[in-house]
Amino acid sequence: MTLRGHVIQAAITAAAAATVLDPWQTLVLASSVVLIDVDHYLDFVVVTGRFGLSEMFRFHDFVWERRGEVYGLSVFHTVEVFSLLAAAGWLWSEWAWVVLAGFLMHMAADAVFLYRNDALGTRAVSIVEYVVRRGGAGYPRYEDAEE
Repeated sequence: MTLRGHVIQAAITAAAAATVLDPWQTLVLASSVVLIDVDHYLDFVVVTGRFGLSEMFRFHDFVWERRGEVYGLSVFHTVEVFSLLAAAGWLWSEWAWVVLAGFLMHMAADAVFLYRNDALGTRAVSIVEYVVRRGGAGYPRYEDAEE
């Protein structure tokens, strides 16, 4: 899903949540719907060794075009991170539950988008799953895009 799509999703989520959450919780919820995607920037940095934000969007367009060849890992989109947030919510702070709710809203939209684009199995939902299943199907070499 696009950044624009997630921003719209965050606005709709915030409007609905504002009826039951306080303003700060609503802001954190809406922000987490979008900021979970920071891990896409981390993917870009790890895979390419580059840091340019606009280049990161080009990289992910490049990866999307090759989605049938790619088995990716977006760390913040994993069961392990969701479990840590749930544990933090249970043991420490209600704010972790708010962030988890935003992450879950984001993942629901991602799942629909990936399903509609026949790409549901292209991203691991678990770090363990990624390590076990990856084989040689990680990210394509971005340098190939420049040839």
